[in-house]
Amino acid sequence: MKTFFALICGFVLGMLCWKQNFFPRPQIHYFKRILFQNNEQPASTTKNLLCVVDYDGSEPIFSDRNYTCSVGNEYFKETKLIKVPKHAVGEIWINILQPLRIYRPITLVNDNSYYANWKKAYFPIKITSNTCTYEHIVYKDFEPGITILPFGGPVSTDPLFIKSLNDIPLGLKAFELLEPDSDSQKTTE
Repeated sequence: MKTFFALICGFVLGMLCWKQNFFPRPQIHYFKRILFQNNEQPASTTKNLLCVVDYDGSEPIFSDRNYTCSVGNEYFKETKLIKVPKHAVGEIWINILQPLRIYRPITLVNDNSYYANWKKAYFPIKITSNTCTYEHIVYKDFEPGITILPFGGPVSTDPLFIKSLNDIPLGLKAFELLEPDSDSQKTTE
């Protein structure tokens, strides 16, 4: 009976640690990043701070934090996530090659006036961090061209999920990240 009770307690404790991102989950992600990172340190540019991944629901949302999406993962299963640093400042330059939709989880503690002409998505989401909780989603469709998006803020950056509006053959990209000083003609909203 003691073994059964210990097993149940261990299972419940494990669920709480995973759900609340308690020890040892952040440490495992930290050591994984250290072990598998490239030893060369590139120059620090905006593009080098960003990382594009196929979002699978378990991936940390930010490039420098282990916060995950605890509610609403199923809506982003077939999207790309541009992982940004949690407290980045500046702009993200994106060369859009195919029509796509950009989703931005937002928190009410940030200045969200930039998203005034974006549409609100009506599905649940919850990304909890130390400084804020993301519980709202806005989105906008973009046509091919270069667009510039703010990181968000001032409290925290707003994550970016990107979904192609067309069926793209394997190996073709729907977008690419650019350096902020790109000489290409830009189109903003």
